[in-house]
Amino acid sequence: MSNEYESFKFTSLKLNLEDTEQLSLIGRALSSPERIRILKYLYDSPAIISKIADHFHLPLSSAAHHVHMLEKAGLISICDIPTSRGSQKNCILVLNSILLNFYTENPEREISLLFQQSMPIGNYFDYQVSAPCGMISGDVHLVPTDETSAFCVPGRIHAQLIWISSGYLEYRFSNQCFIGGSVSHIVFSLELCSEFPGNRNDWPSDITVWLNDKEIGTIHSPGDYGDRHGRLTPLWWDDLNTQYGDLWWIKVTEEGCFINEKQVSAENMATLRLSCTDSIKLRIGVKPDAQYCGGLNLFGHQFGDYPQDIIMSVYGRQPLN
Repeated sequence: MSNEYESFKFTSLKLNLEDTEQLSLIGRALSSPERIRILKYLYDSPAIISKIADHFHLPLSSAAHHVHMLEKAGLISICDIPTSRGSQKNCILVLNSILLNFYTENPEREISLLFQQSMPIGNYFDYQVSAPCGMISGDVHLVPTDETSAFCVPGRIHAQLIWISSGYLEYRFSNQCFIGGSVSHIVFSLELCSEFPGNRNDWPSDITVWLNDKEIGTIHSPGDYGDRHGRLTPLWWDDLNTQYGDLWWIKVTEEGCFINEKQVSAENMATLRLSCTDSIKLRIGVKPDAQYCGGLNLFGHQFGDYPQDIIMSVYGRQPLN
C-alpha cells in the first residue's frame, strides 16, 4: 500500500450461510479475474473509473460494469469528486477481509444486525457552538465562517464537514428498532478529529459523548490531521486545512458503555432507557472546561477517509417465526 494511504483503516465483513443474497453478490463479483485484479489495484489507492480502464486496457463501459458489480457486492464504495468538467466516480476499497461462518447452531437466534440508520452530519436536532466554527458541503461553504447563529440554516442538511471550537451537536435517532426483536447492543460510528486553525496533528481534544442526556465517556482525539489529503476530501479543499479524522465506535450493551472497545461508563441499555423514550439522543461536544479543549471536526460521507455519515447499528436476536 502506498504511504499516502497506509494509515487508512479498512473494515472486515462477517457473514454466515443465512446471508444468501450478499454471498451470491460477492460470489458473482469475485467470479471475474478482471474484477479481482481491480480490487488489488484499488488496495493501493482509490481511482476513478477512467483511470481503471486505462490501467487495464479496458473499454470504459467494461470498466464501469466491473466497478458496478464490485459496488453492488459491497466490496468497494463509489463517490462523486468534483472536476473542472463536472464530476467523476471515485472507487474506494472498503474491506480487507470477509469471514464466512458455515456452521451456526441456531442461526435464527444468533446475534445479528437488526437495524441500521445513517444520519447526515448536518441533520442535528440541537446545537450550541462557539467560534471558530463553520460547515461546508462537498463544494461550497454553507454558512459564513465563525457565525454561530447561522448553524440553524436549513441548508445544513448538506454539510460534509463541520468544525467547532467548543459546544455540542445533538442528533436524534429512531428507536423503532426495539420493536419485533430482542436488542443486545447498539453501536454508533463516526469520523472525527480535533480542531486547530488550519491543521495540527499533535493537537489533543477531549470530546464528550452523551446518550439520552447522560454523559457516558470521552473520546480522546490526538490531533487535527493534515499530513496528507483525505481519501474522500474534494480536491478543491486546501491542503492546509483539516483533511481526515479517526473512525470511532460508541457501543452500548447490557453491561455498560464502550468507546473503541474500552469501557467508559457503567450506564447501560436499561439505565439509558433507550427503548422507552421517543428517540435515541446522541450528543457530541467539547466542554469549555475540558482538560484539552481542542475543538472537533465531524466528517460526512464525502469528506475525510471513510465513506459514511454517523451510523447507528442495532444488534440483537431476530424473533422466531
